[in-house]
Amino acid sequence: MDILVAIDFSESQKKILDLARCYTNAFSAKLWILHVAQQSGHDILPYDPNTDYFVYDMQSQEIRNELAKELHIEHKQLQAQAQQLRDDGFDATALLIQGNPIEIILSQAERLNADLLIMGSHGHGKLYQLVMGSVSEEVMHKAQCPVLIIPTREIKN
Repeated sequence: MDILVAIDFSESQKKILDLARCYTNAFSAKLWILHVAQQSGHDILPYDPNTDYFVYDMQSQEIRNELAKELHIEHKQLQAQAQQLRDDGFDATALLIQGNPIEIILSQAERLNADLLIMGSHGHGKLYQLVMGSVSEEVMHKAQCPVLIIPTREIKN
């Protein structure tokens, strides 16, 4: 059995990984830990619709340098998570891929022939979902395998 867990390095990561550990242990499964990183600087560069070109200036290189640093940090964090799981006796592999989170999560679940996909839901309000959409909701509707969505928003009384 293969379980794919998607993480985003948010505060809820521990909750999601703890549950993934339980399922992985219960099913003697292989655990794939996926983090989808922000795409290269080209997707955040200013766009000039008058010329149909992205605006490249000194800041563009600075943005790419910062994104490269962030990617390096995320890679180290992800590898540390996988190593901790391996040290605890789990068969775990880390995957860091840049791109659109929905597309990457779905394609990796299919490529790995995942039997279960685990991910968190930040529980944003209806207005946020209307404007921005919900990665977990979109994945849940399009995935070819069962999806376990972990609510990660703290409930306030």
